[in-house]
Amino acid sequence: MKTIRLFQALLGLVLVAAAIGKIQGAAEFTKALQSLKLSAVAVTTLLWLIPSVELVVGFNLILLPHAREALRVSVGLFGIFVIYQTLVMVSPAFQNAKCGCFGVAEVAGFDWPGWPLVRNVVFLAVAVLCFVRSKGTDALPTDSRAIQAPTLLPHDGVN
Repeated sequence: MKTIRLFQALLGLVLVAAAIGKIQGAAEFTKALQSLKLSAVAVTTLLWLIPSVELVVGFNLILLPHAREALRVSVGLFGIFVIYQTLVMVSPAFQNAKCGCFGVAEVAGFDWPGWPLVRNVVFLAVAVLCFVRSKGTDALPTDSRAIQAPTLLPHDGVN
């Protein structure tokens, strides 16, 4: 379980680092989003939404040992990133799309075009492993019998 917790915290650090990179390199991240030929509203929305979600999920993964919801969201995030990177590699419509994954830190990374896809597949696999192996609890009980409405009248057993 300690290994899973370590991987969970590392995923959190990755997400926080990616968010900080996007925030510090907002101009590069904007260009990456614009390369997708999105509307100005979509670019602006994603410019703030993606780093915000990455920060919230990342800090939850780092600080909360039983952050099952954050693990669930991280699986979704890395899944979306894998789909995006796959499209970038195989679709002519996405040929000129940039990653922007870590903002300015991305420039110092590998030059191999497949690296962002490989990296995100690894992160996705780790997130799935952590989610499957985690013993955290969900925010809401899954058993509907566990949720009981309070009664306002005293119950004496007589109807």
